[in-house]
Amino acid sequence: MMRNSAIQKCMYVLSIGLLVTLFAACSDPAGSSGATPTPTSANTTPTLTTAATATQPATTNQPATPTPVAGTGKAPTTVAKATSATTANQPAAPTSVTGTATDLQPFTGVDFTMLYPAKWQKTHKSGSPVAANQPPSQTYRFVAADNVTGFLVKRHSGEQAVGGSVNELLGGEFRCDTGDKSVPSSAETADGVSWSQVDLICLVASNNYEVRELVRSDSQYGQTVIMYGAYQKVGNGAVVPDFAHTKATYFDPMLASFKFK
Repeated sequence: MMRNSAIQKCMYVLSIGLLVTLFAACSDPAGSSGATPTPTSANTTPTLTTAATATQPATTNQPATPTPVAGTGKAPTTVAKATSATTANQPAAPTSVTGTATDLQPFTGVDFTMLYPAKWQKTHKSGSPVAANQPPSQTYRFVAADNVTGFLVKRHSGEQAVGGSVNELLGGEFRCDTGDKSVPSSAETADGVSWSQVDLICLVASNNYEVRELVRSDSQYGQTVIMYGAYQKVGNGAVVPDFAHTKATYFDPMLASFKFK
């Protein structure tokens, strides 16, 4: 009886031990591997997906960096040069068959100086005194290559009537009448001397020939006559320049240069 009781106690103890062993085994979720699982946290921050980088706009061409000057370590200063605008076309200046005003050269006469076209032919003629105890007259004539366009200076002249020296200018006998009445009755030369002035129209080779005459008289220089003339108008293709163009190109510079000395 006692032996059975002892056996039962042993069986009871053995049962308790087995239960403890089984409980320990069940409470180890890793099993026999011993690895500790990584718990997943409910609050773990989600991984952000990186947005694609935007493409940068194309870089505009920049001027090249100046190469440093040897020995100085400094880049030379460059100055941009602006492109000049196209010059607008200018109207062509009238072309004279007798040359240009740049052909003018100095001339010295009796008590005066002036400029005249180098290609023009010049002549000089001395005359008789207009009165006793007076110097003889001196006539200077400058004629273009056309033998018609001309400029005349007469010193110590005895002219009494308007246009009295026109035949010396033209080298022949011609009849002239009053021309452009709008022309001022006086004119000045470069030295500020005032002259009386008149415009004449002469008939030369069946064409109107315009003459401008300037006259001055004083006690120091006596009477001086200046005359210049050219055909008033010419047809297209003519080899003879008209009065207006010749005046602007030659007569005006010649008159402006005239000075008493």
